[in-house]
Amino acid sequence: MQIEEVSVLFRFRCSSFPVLVIGIALATAPRSVIAQDQDPAQRAQALRQIIVTMEDEARQLETKVAQARARLDDLNRQAEAAEQELAALDGKAAQARDELAALTAQRDTRRAENTAAGEKLAGLRGTAVTLDARIEALAERHEQAKRDLARIEKAGADREQVLAEIETARTRAATLRDEVAALVQQRDALQAGAAAAGQAATKLTEDRAQLARQRDTLTAEIKALTGRRDQLQRQQARAAELTGRIASQESALADLQARAGTLREEVATLTESRDSLQAGLNRIRAQTAAAGAAQSPPARSAAPPATGEAPTTAEAASATGRSPDAVDAALAAAPGLPDSPSQWMPLRKALIRGDCTPQALARIQKPVNRQTLLALMSRLEGC
Repeated sequence: MQIEEVSVLFRFRCSSFPVLVIGIALATAPRSVIAQDQDPAQRAQALRQIIVTMEDEARQLETKVAQARARLDDLNRQAEAAEQELAALDGKAAQARDELAALTAQRDTRRAENTAAGEKLAGLRGTAVTLDARIEALAERHEQAKRDLARIEKAGADREQVLAEIETARTRAATLRDEVAALVQQRDALQAGAAAAGQAATKLTEDRAQLARQRDTLTAEIKALTGRRDQLQRQQARAAELTGRIASQESALADLQARAGTLREEVATLTESRDSLQAGLNRIRAQTAAAGAAQSPPARSAAPPATGEAPTTAEAASATGRSPDAVDAALAAAPGLPDSPSQWMPLRKALIRGDCTPQALARIQKPVNRQTLLALMSRLEGC
């Protein structure tokens, strides 16, 4: 039963702890088998079965180690590819950072230009207000000149003087018209500059929004690259852990092979012991049979003393006992007795003492073998 339990232990496999289970079986199986009081042949057979099971486990472990090594090679190749990809991604990230820095600098430049354009636009607006005020003042002067001209014409003064004044007034009016036209042109130019500045400000705002979107996109790409790098680092750590486990399994496999060699030596030793014990047992049986055949059966015991009561057969046998040679001859001829001397020696001693054969046989054999009992009772005196 214990041998079957040991075999079950060796056949049991756990996906997470195969080496631990094999180590426990190796540590406990030989001692439990050797500790049994069994025939050396059975123990040797049990040890052979254990060795075969261990060799199967060793082959399976070698297969698993080969698979693990192949998996490790795949992981190493994946790690190398991932490292190359990570290097490329780092380059892209650096390039993206450079582009982001350039766009940020460009944004700052545009912002400064926008600020300068705003200040210039404010100045132009102030200048336009000033020019509008001057135009209004010139218009008032023009109207005043018209009123003066009308008043002079109505006054009827000297015609030449009036004409001169009229000509002067006309000249001044033409000059004022030219100045007004120039001021209007300046105002239009300022308005056009203000419109251009507004368009530039709008364009700068759009550029700023586009730069913000590009910055968000680059930030997301950098985060994705960082996550990919962390994943690759975790894969590298897993590959290192797998390498350690493979090394541990290889060490356990070496220990298993060493233990198998030790068990083979123990099997050889037990086989030699079994052969030696079997030869000694055969010699003892041959000597016992020869001694029993050479001697005649012992005489019956004398009549019991007259005490008024007849003694029982068991008491008579206990009082007289039996001859050791007769007992050995009967035991040698009796079928169905145990092979182990430690089991049939108590029966021999009990029979020599004169114990009843059924009771003595019942102490070592349950149920009692009828053929053994008949053979012993036919060759031994007493009950």
